[in-house]
Amino acid sequence: MHKLQILSNAIDEKKEPKLDLAVPVIDEMMPLAYIGVGAELCGSLHVPGEVVINGTFEGNLNASLLTIGETGLVRGYIEADNVHIYGKSVQTLVARNFLHIHATACVMGETVYGSLQVESGAELEGVLKRQ
Repeated sequence: MHKLQILSNAIDEKKEPKLDLAVPVIDEMMPLAYIGVGAELCGSLHVPGEVVINGTFEGNLNASLLTIGETGLVRGYIEADNVHIYGKSVQTLVARNFLHIHATACVMGETVYGSLQVESGAELEGVLKRQ
């Protein structure tokens, strides 16, 4: 049952809305994967949607949209359609479409991109390749 159906049922029945816990309510504004400040994750992660990293990730990562927050550190082979970096990326980064390196970012290693935007103050070291 979707969120709208639950609310409309509650209005029709003049009862408090009840969520069916067996059916997840997906908010399209929320990332599908989130690694918070202080969290550390090692391994492989494949997410068909958005990933936000404010902690530490080490390994292989594939996503549609990747945001590395100011406190985020990503080390390994990273591939995504679109990437926004505010924190640190080390090793190999492939942004198939768009890569935005913000002023607070540090990117080290091989970087492959379709389109690139680098803000003043960002650190960028390594090999750059345009796809």
